[in-house]
Amino acid sequence: MRSIQLVAPRTLEEREMPQPPDPGQGEITVRIRAVGVCGSDLHWYQDGPDLEFFMDNLVRPDSLGKPVWLSETGMKPCFSLFGEAGQALLYAHVLRAFAARRSWWTGVSFYDLHDDDVPGDCGSGITRPDWSNRPAFLLLQRFIRANP
Repeated sequence: MRSIQLVAPRTLEEREMPQPPDPGQGEITVRIRAVGVCGSDLHWYQDGPDLEFFMDNLVRPDSLGKPVWLSETGMKPCFSLFGEAGQALLYAHVLRAFAARRSWWTGVSFYDLHDDDVPGDCGSGITRPDWSNRPAFLLLQRFIRANP
């Protein structure tokens, strides 16, 4: 069975692993029908693999033809020098990569639609504490309309 392992800083290796034994009493074997990738796993390092490389070379080959979802993707606007525009740029990048791979990459989910106002925290929501829309919300809304 194949696996991809982080074996050293910035070093992923594909390795053969032994097949697990047949299930014992009270155990089951689970068939994989879809593969999920946590978007937060894409940034182990600032210079880690870019999204396209990660999805094309690390996820797709090991998904074995199963549907792939990218979950928990997002960014707090205060994590970018560009603020809300930087948050929208990340969304645009992910959505462009997703659109080009829709034949096998079947879903992407972003966090969060809304974060409650917490003093000292800009929140990761794509709506502001007053529920007005950040640029990332408008971008996602346009993408959904154009790609039903």
